[in-house]
Amino acid sequence: MPITSPNRPSGEPPLNISDHIMFNGFIFKPKQVEAVSQKEMADGLRTTTLVFQSHKETVQDPDGELFNYFVKRFHPNGVKEEGTYTT
Repeated sequence: MPITSPNRPSGEPPLNISDHIMFNGFIFKPKQVEAVSQKEMADGLRTTTLVFQSHKETVQDPDGELFNYFVKRFHPNGVKEEGTYTT
């Protein structure tokens, strides 16, 4: 499922970083995300966990699209390790 805002078609980039985005029914502001991690279960199901100030939200992310979005956002020049990334 592509990452998109509630009022913008898929594939069109957000206007700015404070826009809300929607992924698998979860709507949030990317600028409020402090950390992100990805976990793959034994059955192959992947989840991405987003950490906000006082809240944690785990979202099914089978293709790793949400996790990769934040890796690129936090480290636009690329990274060599996988794991947890923070701002």
